[in-house]
Amino acid sequence: MSAVLRSRTLARGIKPLGPPPLRVIPRIIALGFLSLRPFNTLYAMRSARVLKNARRIIALCKGNTCRSPFLAGYLIRRAAELGVSLPPVVSRGLLPQNGDPSSPAAVETARRFGVDLSTHASCSIQQETIGPSDVILVVMPLHLADLARLFPGSKPKFIYIGLLDPADHAPFVLDPYNGDAGTYHHTYQRLQRAVDRLLSESYR
Repeated sequence: MSAVLRSRTLARGIKPLGPPPLRVIPRIIALGFLSLRPFNTLYAMRSARVLKNARRIIALCKGNTCRSPFLAGYLIRRAAELGVSLPPVVSRGLLPQNGDPSSPAAVETARRFGVDLSTHASCSIQQETIGPSDVILVVMPLHLADLARLFPGSKPKFIYIGLLDPADHAPFVLDPYNGDAGTYHHTYQRLQRAVDRLLSESYR
């Protein structure tokens, strides 16, 4: 980050992102084991317990225009269909800017999954207060490092949503930003399957 951008960022009260704190690197590496079937089953059960004890659910991605707003929107819609009562569900981005809309491709693809992103505007997590009763749905493991730097000592709970996709246990859900309709559909389909599994494990 340039000195000018850093000074502007600090002046706005926004914390700049940097290299990951060393203490979170082993946790990120360990996620590879959770992709293996026996560990993945246990992780799904653990995630269900975490979700049921949440006071607030935060879907998180980088810019809060593609993945996290869809993830939050689909979670809310699917829970309502199942008659499940959830705590407040919001979506946030790691980047500092607010007010960016979802792309036309994101809006159109999300609509096919029953999620309306037409009026969505991005919102940064950097102005939030994060606590131990928050549950953060993470789409990329490296975002854990950014959160540790932004909110040291906050100790929220995490669910790596990609690990819950029964068709693909990869812990990361790739960013479809600037991709074509097929790219968005693949990403949203992974998030759909993961949410369906999470809710089925949590509210059997």
